[in-house]
Amino acid sequence: MLTEVVRAGTWRKLGDPERTVAAFERALALDPANWSLHLDLADVHAEQGDFAAAVRLIDQGMEHESTELTHRAAGAATPTGLG
Repeated sequence: MLTEVVRAGTWRKLGDPERTVAAFERALALDPANWSLHLDLADVHAEQGDFAAAVRLIDQGMEHESTELTHRAAGAATPTGLG
């Protein structure tokens, strides 16, 4: 999982959102209960303007760690663009 997170960070730094998303998705497949990965992937989707996907990922992540203050704050701060 950590290898995929490092890959995602590298692709993100290089400005390749498609490969960033793919790497985070592989990491999530390996550790689906990791709320932080959900938040990282949500952030990438929000940067691309896909706010619906970002909100969906934040909600999924909150199922795993809904009491984590940082996660809840990030969910509240993500613009939805829905409505």
